[in-house]
Amino acid sequence: MWRADLEAINAFDETMLNGWIVDSNIARRLFLLRGETHSLADRLVGYHCAHTRQPTALAHHGHV
Repeated sequence: MWRADLEAINAFDETMLNGWIVDSNIARRLFLLRGETHSLADRLVGYHCAHTRQPTALAHHGHV
């Protein structure tokens, strides 16, 4: 995504308390701005650390 597009949609919605839906919210708002979005999964390789698999004091069900 272009930085100008993030600025146009007011970037990340910081009122969202559950961080695991922020990316889908951004995708939806970019869709409303541009009319179409595409996955880059066939062109990018990445690694994501699944840091929410184990409940902790800061990441557990019901915690915001």
